[in-house]
Amino acid sequence: MLITGKCHCGNIALELDWEGDPPDPHDETTFNRSKLTREEQPGVRDLYRELLRLRRETPSLRSLDLDAVETQADDERRMLIVTRGETCLVFNFSDREQVIELPSEGEWTVMIESGVQLVGNQIAMQPESFSLFLRLSA
Repeated sequence: MLITGKCHCGNIALELDWEGDPPDPHDETTFNRSKLTREEQPGVRDLYRELLRLRRETPSLRSLDLDAVETQADDERRMLIVTRGETCLVFNFSDREQVIELPSEGEWTVMIESGVQLVGNQIAMQPESFSLFLRLSA
């Protein structure tokens, strides 16, 4: 099912995938399942605090210059690499471990990660993980 519409940021399209009929919006079960909760996930506040600190202390993460952003998407492997200045953000959206090479120029260090092994410029990423790297030297 494809739903299209508009919002203040432009046109949007949302594809929903489910089996059978769509959920009944008037059903109390649908309502209860869809309610937002204020339950705090362990570690989420610390993750956001760390991400905000990194943005504050890392010039390339503060920059709003989109011309400085380079992206590489690999749909087959379900990987995304975003490079901006001295930082490289890598996402593994797949359900299996992936091995990739960081850009070859310079030495990299892990700034934040959710399951990665870094050896030189080669990284092994756990399924459904992300990592942010900082280039130490060019």
